[in-house]
Amino acid sequence: MLANVTVLYEVNKPLVVEDVEVLEPGVHEVRVKWAANGVHAISGMGGVDFAFEVVGTQKTVEQALASTHRGGMCVVVGVCPSGTRISVDPTMLLQQRVLTGTSFGGGHQRKDVPDLIDLYMSGKYQLKEMVSRRLPLSELNHAFDLMKQGEVKRSVIVYE
Repeated sequence: MLANVTVLYEVNKPLVVEDVEVLEPGVHEVRVKWAANGVHAISGMGGVDFAFEVVGTQKTVEQALASTHRGGMCVVVGVCPSGTRISVDPTMLLQQRVLTGTSFGGGHQRKDVPDLIDLYMSGKYQLKEMVSRRLPLSELNHAFDLMKQGEVKRSVIVYE
């Protein structure tokens, strides 16, 4: 199955990549054949500024880094299985490509949570307005359905 992927590499300037082939996955696996060279050619810049890897496999991390141009950044968001190793051409790093990752948004709970509470208490953080619906635990599946359908911004599950 072939799929088109849209990557936003500049504000309001989407890059449509058509070289994506989605293969039949194995058990607990997603296989994606993504031609980094196709990204380089289509972008017209030798690659993208930022590539976000969200699958969490060796191949997708390697391909995301390879899809960046000199000075580009690859951010690993997908959680790779423990023990996963990647192969990187050191020349990429000499070209100021950056490989980094993030976990849980990179927040610092000891500092950020008290700051968020202060913002909420002062009225500057409109938390109540972010909640579209409150549902009991018994309607958890319904809450997921609403989320998938785009019917709510955010549901809060209320334990009774």
